[in-house]
Amino acid sequence: MKKMFFAGGLICCLIVLFILLSLLTKQGQGHLDIQTNDPAAKLTLLAKSSSKATSIGTGERVDVTAQAGQYMLQAVDQNRSSRMVVNVPLNGTVSVTLTINQTGNPDKIANFSALDLSVVGTDVRFLNTSLQQIFDYNYVTGQNQVIASDLYPVERLMWINHQQGIAIDNLYNPHLVNGLSDSPISLVTTKIGDNFVVEDFAVNNSGDFVYDQNGNIYLSKQATITKLGQDTALEIQIRLAADDTVFFNGIRPSNPNITTIDVGVATKSTAYFITTTGQKIPYPGPETIDQAAWSPDSQDIAISTSKDLTIYNYKTEKSTFITFSGASPNGSFNWIDANHLLYVDQNTIWEYNLSQNTSYKLAKAPGNINHAVPFAVSDDGIIYFSTDPTDAVGTGAAIYKINP
Repeated sequence: MKKMFFAGGLICCLIVLFILLSLLTKQGQGHLDIQTNDPAAKLTLLAKSSSKATSIGTGERVDVTAQAGQYMLQAVDQNRSSRMVVNVPLNGTVSVTLTINQTGNPDKIANFSALDLSVVGTDVRFLNTSLQQIFDYNYVTGQNQVIASDLYPVERLMWINHQQGIAIDNLYNPHLVNGLSDSPISLVTTKIGDNFVVEDFAVNNSGDFVYDQNGNIYLSKQATITKLGQDTALEIQIRLAADDTVFFNGIRPSNPNITTIDVGVATKSTAYFITTTGQKIPYPGPETIDQAAWSPDSQDIAISTSKDLTIYNYKTEKSTFITFSGASPNGSFNWIDANHLLYVDQNTIWEYNLSQNTSYKLAKAPGNINHAVPFAVSDDGIIYFSTDPTDAVGTGAAIYKINP
């Protein structure tokens, strides 16, 4: 009799424990109500803390229960795909609409590779892959002119507009690209020494020019040079907004005893904004930054790390996640306009719509895109990009356009 009583009591305890565990589990959950425009859309959910996506259903309406947290929601139908980052609330429901758009097909316009493109009409200007010549190419006539030649390898070419740009070569000599020519430019910022040692630089469409010289940050505006601050990071990235706000990213080894940054050395970013009034505002992200780019209206900055790709507004302090894995390779992205960002993820080209918080697959790249700034957008909204050669012969090198 005692054994039966004991067994019955144990069963009751197990039932109560199961109910409690079920309640605790449900308390950590929320609901995601999803609508699509495609009855054949296959939906998957990827948790931020996971590396494997889970299939959650097919169709125009799917309701799923999941642990509260942040997820990447993706809808796929054959070659088309859309995705967005969603937050499943604790003990609540969030409703989202994920529209799938038509995927485009890139058209080849040239059988060679190019860097740092600028496009007006059918005219494309770019830095060649040897980093020593700047070309002007018309893909209708096939005419290809050399604008600048015999340069030392150029670290980066930034266009002020289609006619003008600034390049700094590996000997730290700045060049002004103007029309179909280039000429060295002189920026005197210090009385100590004559060397122009530049870590990084940036320009905006007004022709304002910000750069780091020997650890000092300067802004050149209408021929007036102003010192904004200084930083002695081993690697430096500078990005200039249209309103002259500077985003500064200093990359340092995690170990303070290391004096150079090499492959495999752990690094961290110290990033901040410098306003035109001299105010210094820290960027809160903890990860080392690969690339950053201001939106054309100077309100938001897109920032890519190995962990995620986000858009950040330093005035509102609002961060919006786009992907969990950054933009790859090399943080490859460009703004189309203030509401649309192009980015590369595993050689797939996506267009992110800021107001909809949704990424739409534009196209699969026909080759390798390994450029940090791979896209150019013409005034009529056509997107241009270049692929790299896949072998020594140059197979796969080309320039393409997409009409989204």
